[in-house]
Amino acid sequence: FRMPRLPEGVTQEWGMNIWRSVRRSREESVWNALDPTMDGMVNQGGILRGIEGVDTPPRIALFPYISGYATTAVDEQGERQWAAPFNGGLDAKIGIGDAFTVDMTLVPDFGQVVTDNLVLNLSPYEVRFDENRPFFLEGTDLFNKGGLFYSRRVGDEGQLFNATKFSGRSAAGTGIGVFQAFARDTTDGRGALTSYNVTVADQNLPNNSFITLLSTNTLRSGNGRDAFVQGAEYTFRNEDNSWAISGNAARNTMAQGDASSHDEGHRWGVNLSKTSGQFRGNVGHYRESENYNPNDLGYLAAPNEIVTSGKLEYGIYQPFGVFNRMWWSMDGELNYLYAPREYSNITWGSEWAAVSKTFWFNKFEFEGQPRSGMDWFASRLEAIPFKTPRWTSAEFVTSTDYRKAVALDGFIKRRWRPEIPDWNEFFLRLAPRIRFSDRLSVDYVWSWQVRRNERGWASVEEDPIGEAVSLFGRRENTSNTHVLNASYIFAPTSSLSARLRHYWSVVDYHEFFELNADGSLDGATPFNSLLLNEANGTSSRDLNYNAWSVDLVYRWIFSPGSELSIVWKNTLNEEGSILPVGYWNNWGNMLQEGFTNSISIRALYFLDYSLVKAKLNR
Repeated sequence: FRMPRLPEGVTQEWGMNIWRSVRRSREESVWNALDPTMDGMVNQGGILRGIEGVDTPPRIALFPYISGYATTAVDEQGERQWAAPFNGGLDAKIGIGDAFTVDMTLVPDFGQVVTDNLVLNLSPYEVRFDENRPFFLEGTDLFNKGGLFYSRRVGDEGQLFNATKFSGRSAAGTGIGVFQAFARDTTDGRGALTSYNVTVADQNLPNNSFITLLSTNTLRSGNGRDAFVQGAEYTFRNEDNSWAISGNAARNTMAQGDASSHDEGHRWGVNLSKTSGQFRGNVGHYRESENYNPNDLGYLAAPNEIVTSGKLEYGIYQPFGVFNRMWWSMDGELNYLYAPREYSNITWGSEWAAVSKTFWFNKFEFEGQPRSGMDWFASRLEAIPFKTPRWTSAEFVTSTDYRKAVALDGFIKRRWRPEIPDWNEFFLRLAPRIRFSDRLSVDYVWSWQVRRNERGWASVEEDPIGEAVSLFGRRENTSNTHVLNASYIFAPTSSLSARLRHYWSVVDYHEFFELNADGSLDGATPFNSLLLNEANGTSSRDLNYNAWSVDLVYRWIFSPGSELSIVWKNTLNEEGSILPVGYWNNWGNMLQEGFTNSISIRALYFLDYSLVKAKLNR
């Protein structure tokens, strides 16, 4: 509101709505009524008229910062090392005309960002982490269209030196966005330079429809791999906003050094949806070629798939009986490999959910794989699948009345496989919330996952004749997660928050199998005697993993837009093969490891060009 983007001398007419959510009562109020049986919010907004004669000041703001750290950690030789780095940098926001804005960050410092939720990853897919860096969260709606931009890629190959966002939307409804960032893989200035670029053009169309064209480019100096992805996304709705057709398409190419050959891949998808009324539904079809890979600047767990899906939903959105609202849904999905054209799996799902008049939410969900599937990625060997047995799961989700000082969220799930009855899974999550006062609140999350006698990939080995063998194991795969969040508000301008997380995962192998070419498992393998110790029941493939983090943050807004933050971080990321006996034995062992501690102070100051100029002219 300090720097509005308004054209001079033009009477404005805005589409507008005002939304108020009261979480404690699960109440949602809007200025212009929304029809709960119709999809979308922008298309149901009101009109704000009479905005004229607004004197738009120059939109120039600077955010210089300085920060200092005191860090101690244990190195690979077991020696504790100390460091005290000092940083300084600048963020800037500059208005271009009345419709566009440039956001820049120079030598950014993200050391105070909340610690990632690290986990033990036994899957063949990369773990996707949330983005917590403010620069990559603010004003990125345009860049996130099309699903080609995963901002965590920016800076993961080295020190991020600068990043720039140019974005806005013209009076004709044309949105334009350009993102550019540079990073080096070393701090001495001699490492490979990486350039990240995202370009987006988005056109609003009648009936809340749109079409988007976008491109991502990752360029590396020297003989590094260059990657290019071009894509499009669209949604077209009818005048009543009752039907919509949406889709996307993308194509990627890669080049290594001076090589003239390019590795190309593509994807496309289309979806038809009924978006209003008590009955809603959609059908969709999606394809990815075997070489489609947007992962230099995007995220894709795995390519090479054909997916056909459908969903039907029925909702009652007016209060009746003891319920405020209720809905049912059913869905199904059929998956194939794109090349070669091979069956992967078929799944189904059904759920019932409701919110009672006492504001208690409950949901029951059932899912299943009615016939055996083929997992083409689990083996880590090309064209050799793992045959997954039929399974069925049931889950229950509940959330009590948030108007109360004490509330509870709960989740329980069980999955079983009739063909392999000893392989079953159980998931439990409990999350109590306590609101002591308007200033102090605490919430705690405990989740427990156990996969008994799971058949899962262990490693790729060589048999006696030198052939690669994908080794699977029968194992107990258990994880416990504890997360404690607390917040205390001293005043509207100062607060203290704390987040503590401990993730503990144990993988205990009992038996090994060789994966056959048809996807079945063969227990007659010499690797059982090589990898199992029958005397004590352990295996050299056993895993014990701990991820610990504490984030304690004090934040003081000492003037509008300016703040001082003090952060203490305590972290540990430790993996071993010796299995502890119970949680407290693991806790005692963990305390003997070398934790990393960091205390940092960061001051950021907001400088508004118009305010500074006015003060200088006095």
